[in-house]
Amino acid sequence: MRKRYIAFVFGLVALLMYLALDTISPSKQRETATILEPDYIIQGLQAEYYSNEGQLNQQIDAQSARHLPETDQTLFEQPSVIIRKGTIPEWGLRAATGLLTADKQLSLSGAVQVVPLSESQAAYTLTTEKLDIDLRQEIAETAELVLIEGVGTELQARGMRLNFKEQQARFNAEVRGRHDPKAEAQVTQ
Repeated sequence: MRKRYIAFVFGLVALLMYLALDTISPSKQRETATILEPDYIIQGLQAEYYSNEGQLNQQIDAQSARHLPETDQTLFEQPSVIIRKGTIPEWGLRAATGLLTADKQLSLSGAVQVVPLSESQAAYTLTTEKLDIDLRQEIAETAELVLIEGVGTELQARGMRLNFKEQQARFNAEVRGRHDPKAEAQVTQ
């Protein structure tokens, strides 16, 4: 009799704990769903970022943008970014998707393209699958495969650090390239 009583008490306690956890779970699910809900969704975004001196630094255009307030992140579809030096557009970037965190860090992914916009720079296209950009420092990094194509030039590497301000790139590994100076001379004639 005593064993049945102890088993009954343990069974009752287990049932009460199950019911208590079951009532907590839906509220946790609602809380998680609320965290992941955007506070705004914009179609056809055109955003401009200014320096402390009041000069236009960067522009971000996107097909759509969703801001998640709990994480201070903005998700972009088809983002296009222009980085400027003063009033002159220096760099253009495009990707399939983007994630902006706290207006400081931009992660682009999916067929990311970087092109110089300044007339003083040679025309080429840098392509990779993922690129993380520190917007304040204007430095971009990737560990992915990088392909640079220009007139008569092709370079491939694994990993890169690109400093937009200094207009310098450092490639990490497996660097291979081809350059045909005759192709470049034919274009300038």
